[in-house]
Amino acid sequence: AADAVTTASPGFLAFSGTSAAAAHAAAIAALGISARLDLTPARLKEIMIMSALDILSQGFDAVSGYGVLDIPTFLTTLGHF
Repeated sequence: AADAVTTASPGFLAFSGTSAAAAHAAAIAALGISARLDLTPARLKEIMIMSALDILSQGFDAVSGYGVLDIPTFLTTLGHF
């Protein structure tokens, strides 16, 4: 997940970075597992990487990782495996 995700909830200060992005990535992974119980962790990771929107350098980079997870693309890709 990208290091530019910002989150805010009533009563809490906004925060950003990988700590905020990790919760989003975990939620998307849980959605994938609940939809496809047959997925191995390696296959789930592959689908998440394939469906990410690459936002900086092509491929993995130290700032944005593989990019921003795109949930509609993830769900579509998930259905093809």
